[in-house]
Amino acid sequence: MSYSIDPNDVKDDLLPEGSYVVRIRGCGYGTTKGKGTPYQRIKGLIMAGPIDKLTDVNDAQPRSESLNCDLWLTEGCRTQNARALAACAVTGPVDLANNDATHTALVGATVVWVLKHEEYNGNVSAKVAFWNRPADAVLRAFADERTPKAKPLTDDTLPF
Repeated sequence: MSYSIDPNDVKDDLLPEGSYVVRIRGCGYGTTKGKGTPYQRIKGLIMAGPIDKLTDVNDAQPRSESLNCDLWLTEGCRTQNARALAACAVTGPVDLANNDATHTALVGATVVWVLKHEEYNGNVSAKVAFWNRPADAVLRAFADERTPKAKPLTDDTLPF
């Protein structure tokens, strides 16, 4: 795969290429309209990035943008999907076609997504090229203070 894109063609709101700390927030199974190729859409919340050139992870720019990554459920993508699961510290087999099993295995994991710009049919977009397991320092920096906290439910906050 080649990434030779003219910087003048890149949209202003496109995330720059680089490594981003991401918290997995959800997933959803689907198939493409044309050929019916199955995929598992992983929904991530970008906590910080890009972190490629930082000497201290605590200097990372906090973010709170959403980004999706599709894992294609084909025989040719089996190795790449296994690497993605390993980056989430998943040790056992996971049936990616089973939405509940994928959700249980991945949601809440902190990973590093490496973004690359990709041109397809004249449009440039940011795609997740690799999943990496974050270093311990990254996990410590983003495990607590930058993770959105859920508000506790009380009788006053329940919607019914």
